[in-house]
Amino acid sequence: MYGEDIDLCWRLSNMGFTFSLAQNTFLYHVKSYSFSKRFQVAPFLRKKVLLNRYYSIAKNENPKNILFILPTLIVYEILQFMYLCVFDSKLLTLYGELFR
Repeated sequence: MYGEDIDLCWRLSNMGFTFSLAQNTFLYHVKSYSFSKRFQVAPFLRKKVLLNRYYSIAKNENPKNILFILPTLIVYEILQFMYLCVFDSKLLTLYGELFR
């Protein structure tokens, strides 16, 4: 939920490690999270999910790649901001935290 697995894999990949799929492996989650159940999660946790995404990009992405994906990133951010304004305005405080 918080993206720590993505952050770890991203950092390891930047160090030169490679990954492969372990075929006959099972993982059982104690709790599940889905988009339709997002409002059952406390607002401060939903905000942490979004903040961690920004922190992971800033920490792990190569600056040259950011310039390459910038147009897509801008469109995504505008759409996310519009969504938050309409459906989840409690999370708009994340932008203040982000720029602090």
